[in-house]
Amino acid sequence: MKNYKISTDLKLIFMRVNGPYTVRDIISFMAEVSSDRDFDPSFNSIVDLQNSQTIIPALQAQGVIDAATIIIGQASAKSAVLTSSVFRKNIVDMAGWLSKRKNVEIRGFTNMTDACDWLQVDDKKLDLVFN
Repeated sequence: MKNYKISTDLKLIFMRVNGPYTVRDIISFMAEVSSDRDFDPSFNSIVDLQNSQTIIPALQAQGVIDAATIIIGQASAKSAVLTSSVFRKNIVDMAGWLSKRKNVEIRGFTNMTDACDWLQVDDKKLDLVFN
């Protein structure tokens, strides 16, 4: 399951992917998000991958990198990617390091509070908007 919400007040895009996914699924999902009338590539984003997994376990690390790369291509601001483990967080951080060439910042986190702090978003406002 994939869902998203865009808050024009917070200038924030929140995306969540639950369950198995393929890179093709992420590409399709990002096309859906970017075609939303409220989408603005200058908005920061939080991408929650905590309850997701790639379909082919052997390619799990590559799947996270591919998903992060697709997300980077959709934005010109900061993207906080929530992951279920420190290992996956570190993979996202590596993709973020590579993304600096595109003037995009992406970082991995294992909890929402740290992600909100990095994006300078009040997590209480986030709860009101996205829950």
